[in-house]
Amino acid sequence: MPSAQIIAFIFIGLLVFIGVAVWVARRAQARAERRARNLRALLEVSRQATANLDQQQVLEIVVQAVQDVMGYPMASILLLDESRNELVASAISTHKRDLIPLGDRVPLGRGMVGTAAQTGQTQLANDVLSNPNYIRAPGGWDPGSEISLPLKSGGRVLGVLDVEAEQKNAFRPDDVQVLETLADQLVVILEKARLFEGERRRAERLATINGIGRLMTASLSMEDMLTTAVEAIQMRMQFPSVSVFLIDPDALDTLVLKARSSGAANVGGALGYRQPIARGLLGRAARTRRPVLVNDVAADPDYVPIPNTQHRAELAIPIQVAERLLGVLNIEDERPFTAEDVTAFQIVADQLAVAIDNTRLFDDTRANVRDLMALYELSQRITGARSADDTMRAALEELAAEGIYRCTIALFSDYDKTGRPTRFHVPYLYVPGEGVFPVNEYVPTGDDELNPLLDRGEMVAIADVSQDERVPENLRAEQLAVGRPALAIIPLMEGGQRIGNLVLSHTAVHRWTEAELRRYRSSANQIAVAIENARRFEREVKRTNRLELIARLGQRIAARLNPAELLTITAESLHTRLGYEHISIFLVDAADETFLVQSAVASLWDWLGNPPYRQVVTHGILGVAAQTRAPVLINDVQADPRYVPIPGAEALRSELAIPILLGDRLLGVLDAASVNRFSEDDTTGLSIVADQLAIALENARLYNRVQEVAVLDERQRLARDLHDSVTQLIFSITLVAQSIKPAYQKDVLEGERRIARVLELSQQALAEMRELLAELRSPVQEGLVPAIQKHVERLKQRESLQVQCEVATYSPRPVEQEETLYRIVQEALNNVVKHARAQKALVQLTQSPRGLELTVSDDGQGFDVKNLPQNGRAAGGLGLRGMRERIERLGGTIYIQSNPGAGTAIVAFLPERSRSSPGGENLDPKRRTQE
Repeated sequence: MPSAQIIAFIFIGLLVFIGVAVWVARRAQARAERRARNLRALLEVSRQATANLDQQQVLEIVVQAVQDVMGYPMASILLLDESRNELVASAISTHKRDLIPLGDRVPLGRGMVGTAAQTGQTQLANDVLSNPNYIRAPGGWDPGSEISLPLKSGGRVLGVLDVEAEQKNAFRPDDVQVLETLADQLVVILEKARLFEGERRRAERLATINGIGRLMTASLSMEDMLTTAVEAIQMRMQFPSVSVFLIDPDALDTLVLKARSSGAANVGGALGYRQPIARGLLGRAARTRRPVLVNDVAADPDYVPIPNTQHRAELAIPIQVAERLLGVLNIEDERPFTAEDVTAFQIVADQLAVAIDNTRLFDDTRANVRDLMALYELSQRITGARSADDTMRAALEELAAEGIYRCTIALFSDYDKTGRPTRFHVPYLYVPGEGVFPVNEYVPTGDDELNPLLDRGEMVAIADVSQDERVPENLRAEQLAVGRPALAIIPLMEGGQRIGNLVLSHTAVHRWTEAELRRYRSSANQIAVAIENARRFEREVKRTNRLELIARLGQRIAARLNPAELLTITAESLHTRLGYEHISIFLVDAADETFLVQSAVASLWDWLGNPPYRQVVTHGILGVAAQTRAPVLINDVQADPRYVPIPGAEALRSELAIPILLGDRLLGVLDAASVNRFSEDDTTGLSIVADQLAIALENARLYNRVQEVAVLDERQRLARDLHDSVTQLIFSITLVAQSIKPAYQKDVLEGERRIARVLELSQQALAEMRELLAELRSPVQEGLVPAIQKHVERLKQRESLQVQCEVATYSPRPVEQEETLYRIVQEALNNVVKHARAQKALVQLTQSPRGLELTVSDDGQGFDVKNLPQNGRAAGGLGLRGMRERIERLGGTIYIQSNPGAGTAIVAFLPERSRSSPGGENLDPKRRTQE
């Protein structure tokens, strides 16, 4: 081949190579630019989406960025509706938005998006017509390529990101990688947006619930309140069917429909619909006292179908106060309920429970007011009634004064262990033409056919006792014996219970008519209420008086710090002032805690237990109270095997043993015995006394302990003062005495001077000893101010120190406090004399609303407070620790102010709260002196 041709071939080959190289380079550049554009899109989407917490706006940002930045003509996001297992078109890019409407639904498994959601795997079709999963969009557009990427959080699919391109093979591996990264970012952003949306919804729901609660509490009518509640729940929380069922107070196993929203109009047909607790989802909520949530009622065997309703889900929330069930709040809807709904409606149910309780309390109060008005009207007719007996007498006078019937009121007076009455008390009898007479008779009750009728509040009218088989034989014989065969018995009902009978009788056989008995029947309940209210009043007066006496007893107990005196006063006060026939106080034997020792007794029977009678802690009713740490009340001791009989006191019928407890520690037992029955009021009252007694005993123990500590402190102070004064003087006397003989031998005058010095020192020691002996007595017996003034005068006589007192604002305080203040003044002035090198000192007592401030200051040499030891005696014998211990024991404080060359001030402060005397001591110094 010629060389020219070879060169031509080489040139052509070179051109082809260069062209291919240029094509490859441009393609690589395009891929790089495409990748860079996609990365920019990722960054832009991430920047915009993370700055926004609104879920819908986040979705719009993502699909629009896929279209505008990444260049794909169609992008959409479909979110999963788990309740229906469907994908819902939630955001679509603008270019092809008309092809797929927002809200369009795609079942799981259908099409590429349905398959991606169902499998959790990316579905890629670079030629959609060849992909069997491809389904044409509703708008009829067929793209060349489509990719569906599942949005997954953990193992849960939230939705699908679907991207479409016009050309085939539009999605290369790097494009898929970018889109998958975008999908992952979108999941994180969606989760964040969903959390924010959930918190926003919860806040809105809580505000709504609070609004509903305010509406409920605004009404005091039960019907209005319940209607307002269900309508508010329906309108504000957007639930179509809301109803409230309440427990029937007369049939506790039945729920009664009391209110329903307009959307629940078909529930049971009408208000008053009843449903047993044993049936339905309502019943399950009532029985278990827990919320019942069923999102598919057709599949629940407990569901009770209600005609004309199509609701799919039901939520039943028990309405209860503590453990008391009031009813059930029932909500029904086509939509499934969530755990958030359960929490919200539990709050609503709690609010509803409080509102129902408040409304019932208001209704009860209003009913009580009506009862009081009725009682007032009755009191206008039966003026002068001041007690149950007075009420019965006045009622008989008002009712029977113009009647032709013998009339009486018979009240139940005694009851057996089962609570059944055993006797009637008949205080008065009205005799026609003669008036009302006191009879004060007790008649035994009987178990006959009349009692069930009377217990139900039904009147019994007997025309002839000899012909009526219902009449018991004893009553028949009694009525015939007095010539009164006609008998009408009207029950006195109070609170649904019969408390007695209003009894009418006639001298001849008589057929009673409704007209003649109407006046008696209409008044019977008023009389019963008046009698029972009078009884309650009497009981309350008695209880109040008893509590007042107990309070006074508590004051007397608190004022005693001697245990023996404390126990004796308690027993005697309970016996004489509260009227208990027999009172014994047993304490745990300190030497042997298995025994109780009788430490005080007050009784009608002087021979019952002279201390120190001992009883095993496991024996008798006392032992039961001691072991159980709880009151034991026995109203028939002869029938109780635990009772320990007391010789000579066979009349005792009841015993009440109250443990005396300090926390969990048993101190003893307060025991009461009586010929009468004890009541719960006795238990309550004596329990209060036992508690006060426990505290008083502990206070006495602590007081004695404090006294022992105080004695020890005083001994230590006296020892210190003896060492600092008398001991030093005696030591000096000894030294001088030892030198007299040699000094006298050398110089007679010197010997005489030393003898004179011994005499001088002896006189000083004698004065110091007398002062210390005086201190053994209470220095403030005549009051703090005179004591300080006397001490200052003695000090002036001994020392060349000018002391001024400013005490004009001081008012007397308890002895213990005044002694402490005096000792501080004494110690502080002693320090001034010994260490301060001062010319003047000042004692100030300043009273203010906050408390009392004591200041002892001097113009001496002072010192650096920083060098003052924090523990032990201060430098130079200042004794600050003793002063601090004294003042802190009373709840006060003390501190020192001093600088070198600037004098010293000791400041003690007692707060006003410590002014009261723990032992109830009188604050008047004159009265203290007399005592």
